[in-house]
This record gives sequence, structure tokens and C-alpha cells, in this order.
Amino acid sequence: MVKALIKTFLVLLLVLSFPSVSFSEEIYEYERMWPVLGQPWYFNAPLAIAIDSSSNVYVADTFNHHIQKFSSNGQFITKWGSEGKGDGQFNSLTGIAVDSSGYVYVADAENHRIQKFTSDGQFVTKWGSFGSNPGEFSYPKGIAVSSDGKVYASDTANNRIQVFKPASYVPSNKVIKAIVVAGSGPYKGNNLWDATEMNANYAYRVLTYQGYTNDTIYYLSSDRNLDLNGDGKPDVDADATNSDLQNAITEWAKDAESLVVYLTGHGGDGTFRMSETETLKAEDLASWLSELQETMEGLVTVIYDACESGSFVSKLSPASGKQRILITSTSPGEPAYFLSQGALSFSYPFWSQIFGGAKIYDAYVMAKDVVGVAVGAGKSQNPEIDDNGNGIGNEKNDGDLARNKYIGKGFVTAGDIPLISTISEDQVLSGQTSATIAVEVVSTGSITRVWAIVHSPDFSTTPGSPITELPSFDLTWNEQTGKYEGTYSAFTVAGTYTITVYAMNEAMIISLPRTTEVEQTLYTQYTLTVSKSGAGSGTVTSNPAGINCGDDCSETYSNVQKVKLTAKANADSTFTGWSGGGCSGTKTCTITVNTAVAVTADFALKIPDISVVQTSIEFGNIKVKKKATKTLKIMNTGTGDLSVTLSVLGGADFGIQGSSSVTIKSKKNYSLKVLFTPKSAGLEAATLEIDSNDPDTPTLDISLSGTAH
Repeated sequence: MVKALIKTFLVLLLVLSFPSVSFSEEIYEYERMWPVLGQPWYFNAPLAIAIDSSSNVYVADTFNHHIQKFSSNGQFITKWGSEGKGDGQFNSLTGIAVDSSGYVYVADAENHRIQKFTSDGQFVTKWGSFGSNPGEFSYPKGIAVSSDGKVYASDTANNRIQVFKPASYVPSNKVIKAIVVAGSGPYKGNNLWDATEMNANYAYRVLTYQGYTNDTIYYLSSDRNLDLNGDGKPDVDADATNSDLQNAITEWAKDAESLVVYLTGHGGDGTFRMSETETLKAEDLASWLSELQETMEGLVTVIYDACESGSFVSKLSPASGKQRILITSTSPGEPAYFLSQGALSFSYPFWSQIFGGAKIYDAYVMAKDVVGVAVGAGKSQNPEIDDNGNGIGNEKNDGDLARNKYIGKGFVTAGDIPLISTISEDQVLSGQTSATIAVEVVSTGSITRVWAIVHSPDFSTTPGSPITELPSFDLTWNEQTGKYEGTYSAFTVAGTYTITVYAMNEAMIISLPRTTEVEQTLYTQYTLTVSKSGAGSGTVTSNPAGINCGDDCSETYSNVQKVKLTAKANADSTFTGWSGGGCSGTKTCTITVNTAVAVTADFALKIPDISVVQTSIEFGNIKVKKKATKTLKIMNTGTGDLSVTLSVLGGADFGIQGSSSVTIKSKKNYSLKVLFTPKSAGLEAATLEIDSNDPDTPTLDISLSGTAH
């Protein structure tokens, strides 16, 4: 309170300190007011008012829960509404607007929706429910209509404005439907599955934002327990199989006004991999769509994102007189990109645009541009569109149909799309391997990630193989510069690198990309070669990575670079040392690669070596039935484990104590107890035979003798 008074005082003081300024005088005079207390149209907290082109006045009579209409001089005309949740009922009217055609729009705050009426109060339509997704509201309190028919609603508790435009279709008693196929499945070795499922889930959510429901989306996936709307129930309708897709198209969708089919996963020439064991042929998909369109008059839209998806264009043309939009993420024979877990692909920006209310063609163009930037020089992924029905993509008149069509209701989302407003200028390196990239991002929301994709001059692709990885690095916020900055330190090939930067907000909306280039000019490369010698085996690895010898025993390094080599012997071998390249000894070797360098790592087999102190044992005179014990020390002086087998040949009164099979580690000894227990008087003799894996002395005999009395 005190602060408010001080603030008021300062404002008054400031005003009084200025010299008087003369303005043209504009005066409003009181004319009339209504109602007079006791009249039947008495108000209860009217919060909003609107006037139509005929000067009729509409009042949001908030706590009476109805709309009242008056002439411009206050004559009551009509009223409608009551308290409740049904069509034409209200709960806390807070906003009202009238469009150029005389339709009345009402912000029904505590019902979290917008209602539309004719000028005499006939209910037309409604939209919205409680929530924070596009098309959902939390206490909308203000509303306005532009000259082109767009409805602007202040979504008060969500702290945002939402914009809605008239739908591109005429409502009917039929429904719009969509089929989403997350193909290929999570089989072992499918490194595309995470990106596939992410994009399929995103498409599902976007469809729900644009007016589709769980009942009007048929989701095919091997992940049958997915719950995308949080109601505790799986939203996947069937496994991704040919028979389930056929049923969805020819039976489930046959009562639809229009159909959208989205497929993503692994593709080939005229094929789409539904699962690990099943493949969909383009001809079969064409047959099912044609069967559907024999009876369905509406539009069919197919979006297909996979390697070689463009091979479907020539096979999916519709019958004469039928409308079909076919969009593929590639041309025939091209790979598809699914970088950053699928966020940088054709699908994600396409569905992001649909999410924002874009027309189909505009979404296609945006996704095509994003992929073109992500792919970089060479443009090895070129999406196609065919909507003139002749099976040829990207003709001059392709897109004419899609330019005027939406997927769903075409709701415009007023949510913020991040904008990368500036990016570092192109840079030239003269042998340095690092460069810092900085960008400025404009957004009303929170930015959760800024990152860059790197295309090197030697990058190449393989047709039919999806591109899921490219070098990347994150850019983090720098408070001092007010920019997002990141450094990449692998500019190690001569030529021009393309750096493409993206920003994502908390709603997972990705910005349009911005690119810059880094040119590596004075760049020298030297080759480090490792070879192995000796009878043993092992591997040599390097840091920085590049050598894993093993199989990869040479690597090219940039300029003057230090490389650390580490040798590791296999279990049956030992590393005995380095030679060449200035390396020696058995420890890690660090090499300065300033010329071509060759290094040799020597590995020796671990070989045991058996030896004994004595070759005979004499027990002397022993009483009959008494036991005598002598110790024989067996030594392993070699580098490998020594395995010995002990046996006494001849002389039943001689023996050994303990196991007859023994393993002696390198440089270790084993003390063997040899026994003599005579049963009768006289001289006895025997041989202790020691068999081992010593290649030089596989058998060693020890003479045993003793006399009993």
C-alpha cells in the first residue's frame, strides 16, 4: 500500500513538473443508460458487450448466465441461455464478440469453451474443453473476431492467446478418420524404432489437437500398451500387420468423410516393413485404398516417411474422379533422415506445421525445406507430392489440391514457435580444428534445447539405409553475451562444413533451422600405422579414437596431433614392448603425429617352464607298515600357467598326497608330498611321472627308492 502511494505521488509530481500542452479538445457527453431497476431484463454483473453491423447490442449477463440483445437505443429484443453445461447453457459468461455475418461468439469461462450462435440465439457449434493442449482452455475470458473470420480467445489461466480459423470442410453426419502406422517394430538391430515411435506418437497427438479423437484414430503398432492420452487405457488398436492395416482401411474407415494414412519406419523399393517378418507391398496398399474410395467420396491423404518412400508415388494414383494426396519423404532410391531421435526428419516438422493449423501443402513445403537444410549439400533426400492423380510427383500443378486442404479442423495454435534470429557468420579455419557457433533465439516460452548438426565435406549416404546419426553438439546459454553458444572440435577434413542449428521449446516445437559454414583450408593429414609382431595376440587402441587393431590398424590424423596408444594382450599372451615411432617399453605410448608414423607392438605367447630341484628321491630304511614322506618342489619359471598330471609307475607302496592334477601359476612353486608305506621287507623302487604342458619338457620322470625292514 505504501509503495502504491509513493508511486502515485511520483507520477503526480512528474505530471505537474511538465509545462502544459494544448491538445484538441474531445468531449464525450452522457446520452442514456439501461436498464431501469425492476425491468425484466435487469443485469447481474454484465462483464462484456459487443455490437453488430446493425448497431444491435449484445450483453454478456454474467451471473444470470444468458446473453441479452438490445437495439442501439436500449430496446430489449431477445435473450438466450441458462446456467449449465449443455449446448446454449453457460457458466460464467466473460466475453462476447460478433463477426461480419452476425454470428455471436461467447467465452463460456467456467465451462472452458467457446460457443457460437446465430444473431437470434440459435446454437451453431462449440469447441474446447479443460486443459492446456491446443484447442483446450482454462477459463477463457476474452474473445474477438477478425475481418477474415478468425476467432481470437484469451486463454486466461493458460497465459496465452489461441487463434481459430473456419474449418476447410463442410460438417456432415460422417466423421473424419486417420490411421497411424508405427512400422517395422523393435526387433533386434532396428536402430530406427525409437525415432519411428516418437514420430508416430507425435502424429497421433497432433491429430487429436486438430479434432480427431481416440475413436477416430486407428493406431497400429507393436507397442500395444501405449497410453498417449493419460486415461490409463492403451491407445493402440492393433498390431502393425498387413491384415490389420487392410481391415482398418477397407472396413473401419469406410464410413469416414475423409481419411488420413500416415506410415513411418523402414522402407525399400516398393515396400514398407510392417514388422520384423512382414512386408507391405505398394500394390497391396493401392488396392485397399482404391477399394475404400469406390464408396467413399471424400479425400484420402497418405503421408509416408521411410527410405525409398518415393517408390510408392507411381503405384498409388487414384481412380479417375477420386481425390488423393500422396506425400513421400524421399524420391525413389533415396535414404531418409531420422536425426536427433527423429526430431530432425521429414515427419516431425510436417506434423508440427499441421499442429499449428497449416494447410497440407504448406506443411509439406516446410518439412521439405527442413529436410533439405538438415541434409545439406547434395540434397540426397528430396520429398515428393502427387495430388493431381497421375502417379508422377512434383509436377507443376502438384500441390493445387493440397494448398486448400487441412488435416482435421485446421485450428491455429497461437503457441510460440522459436525463432533463431541470428547465427554466427561463416568462418575460415587455417588448420585449427575447433570453432564456436553462437545464435540468438527469440521465444515467448522457455527454450529447452539448442543444438547443431554437422555435415562434413566427406559425408556420404547409402540408398535404402536410414540416416540416424550425424555429428552434433549442444549450444548452451551464455548470460554475458545473451546468446546460445557451442564449440565443435572435429573440423579435421579439408573443405566446407555446414552447421545447421535448431531450437526447441517446452512444447517440443522446433524452430526453422539456421545454417552457417565453416571452411577448413590449411589442413595437413598424417597417417599413423600400427602393426603387431610375435607369436602372441592382443589389441592396440588409440586416443583420440581411430585405431582399434584388431581390425583397424591405421588412421589419418590432423596437423600436429598427439595420439596415445595402449596395448592390451589377450589372455594367452603378454605384451612385450613397442618399437618404432619413438615408442619403447611396455607402458602407454604417446606419439606426436607430425609425419607418417609406423609403430609395432610385440605380443608373445605365455609359455610355462617346468623345473625340479631333484630328479630322484631316496627314502632310506623304513620299518614295515610305517609311512615316510618326502617333499618334491615343482617350479614354473615360465610366463604361462603350468598344468601337470602326476602318476606313480611301479612300486605299489609309493604314492602322492593330494590331487593328481595341479595348475601352477607363472613364477610360482608347488610342493608335492611323495609317500612310501612298505608292506613287506626288502628294497623297492618306482617312478614318479610328471606330464605337463611345457612344450620343451612335456614329461619329467623322478626315481623313487626305499628299503623296508
